[in-house]
Amino acid sequence: MSRPSRHGGSPRRWWITWPGALALGAACLLLALPGIVALLGTALLPAEDATGIDVVRTGPGTLTRALMMALGVSALAVPVLTTWWARKRWAGYVLLGIGTSIVLGCIGLAMFGIL
Repeated sequence: MSRPSRHGGSPRRWWITWPGALALGAACLLLALPGIVALLGTALLPAEDATGIDVVRTGPGTLTRALMMALGVSALAVPVLTTWWARKRWAGYVLLGIGTSIVLGCIGLAMFGIL
């Protein structure tokens, strides 16, 4: 699995290489994609039109939409940061990025009504 580094010492891990780091970033993007789509989609959808109905249903408020937009845009940085952390050999932050991607994906799946 791991081979010795060129300089001797500890073996080189697969996520430190560029292909490994990019694959890890792509995996994090795929994990977080439902959350990103759900957050940005909900924030960008227009408010429901209440014309011709007796019961008025409104969408999320302005503050909620702004919060969803901020979370959706900041969630786009998670795969990029995970790739960068993998290249810097920061295994703890890589695990944090993977965990954050999983949580974002679960939030998105819950917003879609799947979970």
